[in-house]
Amino acid sequence: MKGSRQLVAKLMRTQNIQIVIKKKFKIKTDTSHKYPVGENILIREFTVSNQNAVRVSDITYIRIIPAW
Repeated sequence: MKGSRQLVAKLMRTQNIQIVIKKKFKIKTDTSHKYPVGENILIREFTVSNQNAVRVSDITYIRIIPAW
């Protein structure tokens, strides 16, 4: 079935259907915060002598989805 944009818009209005446009994800990095930055005590030395001596994580990308 083919239809014009106007026809689709009319059909959507009759069924109370609205489009939802997804916003583009923006990276919001606050480099001017006043919180202390953790000291780099590992200094990229990833080999350790015993197990569970060092734990490393990366939080450079945490996407927060609003609950609305």
